Amino acid sequence: MVTVGYSFIETGSTLKTYQQPIFQMSYQILENVWAEFNFGTSMIEDYPGPGLGTKLESYIGKLKYSFASPLDSVFQPYLGYQKIEPYSPAAGKGDASQDLLDEELFLVNSLKKGEIIFGVSLIKIFSSTWLTKLDLGTDVIAVNFGVPL
Repeated sequence: MVTVGYSFIETGSTLKTYQQPIFQMSYQILENVWAEFNFGTSMIEDYPGPGLGTKLESYIGKLKYSFASPLDSVFQPYLGYQKIEPYSPAAGKGDASQDLLDEELFLVNSLKKGEIIFGVSLIKIFSSTWLTKLDLGTDVIAVNFGVPL
């Protein structure tokens, strides 16, 4: 199954939520057991300071178990791992004071995240050619549209 959608992710120690487009690829490895990989990327403007930008990349791996639900739906609790990597090449560089440059680097590094995650996906199958999926978990809240493979 391949889906694309829109998600909300929380970063590391800043505990802020950012919006992010997301791509998901799921593969059935055993009966009722699925492996899923998610990738999302977004840009935060004026972070860690005015005129600077920080790119966030989110990598998520999940193992899911499928249960049939009413109305052609599938319920999938999951366990996985999420890694968020920030990139801000201009942070910590420039003509500002060393304290300000160090603060910029600290702020960018505070967005890093790597942790075990859990949650649930609800898949609604509309036809043999398309579906919609809702993910609710400690890693992400996402709405996706996709196609079964």
